[in-house]
Amino acid sequence: MKKIIYVSMYTLLILVINIRIAASQITNSGFESWATGWSGFLDPVDWSTNNGQFPIASVIQSTGHSGSYAAKLRSASPIGLSGALYWYSPASAIKPTALSGFIKTNIVGPQDFLRIQLNVTDISANQIGSLDHYISNTGPLPWMQFNYTVNYTSSNTPNEYSISFIHGVVSGTTTGYAEIDDLTLTYLTALNEEITNAIPGVLMLDGNESETKRLVFDLLSKSSVIIEVFDITGKKIRNYQDVFESGHSEFTMEIGDFNSGIYVCFVQMGNIRKSFKFVRE
Repeated sequence: MKKIIYVSMYTLLILVINIRIAASQITNSGFESWATGWSGFLDPVDWSTNNGQFPIASVIQSTGHSGSYAAKLRSASPIGLSGALYWYSPASAIKPTALSGFIKTNIVGPQDFLRIQLNVTDISANQIGSLDHYISNTGPLPWMQFNYTVNYTSSNTPNEYSISFIHGVVSGTTTGYAEIDDLTLTYLTALNEEITNAIPGVLMLDGNESETKRLVFDLLSKSSVIIEVFDITGKKIRNYQDVFESGHSEFTMEIGDFNSGIYVCFVQMGNIRKSFKFVRE
């Protein structure tokens, strides 16, 4: 779903996405995946833009804080806004509690700004939580980490959340910009567990019982996952392989028959490989 919203005095260049998948994290949070959009310009996958409204793109690739790319928001006209909006409806009513990531800015004029927002709504589309943070008049700054908390005004169950980054230009200059990369959402699950994870990513958590371990996956796309467990001598004692859908999935691993000792679990997701060390008492 694409929207163009017009604001008095300014043209609002805004990226919109509305997807409903069984996920609970920000997809393409590192802006590594790009594809040609309807306008003929490159757009970050799973984010949609209004690139094409002006002769030049307002959202472009830039050198990433990590990996190859970041998303760079620049003004496509002397007075205007350049922004990105992510919209998501989780299947499992997660509750976002904080948004973090890295930004690199050159906010030139005293009234120019980067606006970072996260809004949470309930099933009736009522806003129940939000964060709204402005960064202004920075001049050129290197990559900086940010971490902002979501404030709630209602105990209603969350149903959807949206995340936006808007670079606003009032000064008439086109040299300002804001770059975004490596976004991470911290959220509470329906069981009131707090999880911080980037996509694609995997975490190992204790199971509900002492004889289990939980692997929590947040995936950008449907992926084949290989899970291998080795004991301290290097002997492979478990091997699992399965296909997980995009978004949030969990895998429970039984360790009740493991001997006491130290173990290492390797998880392979495409070209990403992570390891976890755990102790069986």
